[in-house]
Amino acid sequence: MVSRQCSIGFEVWVTSNSPRRRAYSGIPPLSTINTICGAIADAVFALLSPLGPAGALLVISLLTGVAMLVVYRLASNQAALRRVRNDITANLLAVRLYRDEMSVVFRAQARLLWATARMLGYQVKPFCVMVAPMVLALAQVAMWYQYRPLQPGDQFLVTVLLKPNQESRLTDLSLALPASVSPQTPPLRIAPYASDHGAAPNGEFTQRLRAESGADASIRVEPALLPPLELSIGGDFRRIRPSAGGPFWRQLLFPGGPVPPPSSPVLSAAVTYPLRQVHVPVLSTVFGWVGLDHWLVHYLVLAMLAAFLLKPLVGVQF
Repeated sequence: MVSRQCSIGFEVWVTSNSPRRRAYSGIPPLSTINTICGAIADAVFALLSPLGPAGALLVISLLTGVAMLVVYRLASNQAALRRVRNDITANLLAVRLYRDEMSVVFRAQARLLWATARMLGYQVKPFCVMVAPMVLALAQVAMWYQYRPLQPGDQFLVTVLLKPNQESRLTDLSLALPASVSPQTPPLRIAPYASDHGAAPNGEFTQRLRAESGADASIRVEPALLPPLELSIGGDFRRIRPSAGGPFWRQLLFPGGPVPPPSSPVLSAAVTYPLRQVHVPVLSTVFGWVGLDHWLVHYLVLAMLAAFLLKPLVGVQF
């Protein structure tokens, strides 16, 4: 490793002949889906924002539970599930009533195992149907609950990751900062490397910054390699877009950010926002005892509880 001083900071170079990973660019169909889902989420949260983070989470969990019930009813074979449940009940009664006749008990237990396997098989189709909308819904909810906006005085990192074979562009990278943001350290440039402790096949640019005022701003990566990064400063309950571009899974889980054009050497860019703490009465106390006081745990528990309680109203058989 060689470190040298230059006019724009310190550069750290580590060279290697490590294998390169395939670069990903923005996927238009996914971008379209994220745009539609984001518009729906913005409209919903605009109505719920007066309730605050905890109140909005309760309502969102209730709506998710109802949506899960409706999708499950449409995607599942309710008549077959009802027959299987009746078979399970009948065989359980047979085991209890004829417990002195071992041959009957063994046959009932075998039929019970077969009915249980059939019930699990009937769950596969509705589960597969619900996976995609649940992932999209979780990604949108996470934009409101995973991170909080920066406040004046907060320090944060901006990290730009280059595509493989683009490490020569590291020397050209810099950040164009607005007046509301000040640099705290010189930029750190890390070339691809491989060692016994791991490998990084992509060049990386990182700089620590500080928010100086409570106004939203944008940061440009110079030269103009991707659209400006949105920076959320001030306020409390609002949508946060922490990253831009990246592999398919990153665009799926962190939607809405700008996507670098295919010709850009930039793979992704990210801003490290502080994590949000959401206090939900009772649940925060209970799950806090076991270290699971997290918005995602609250969301899933409340959604499943709502689905269980509203099951008779929707007429769903699990």
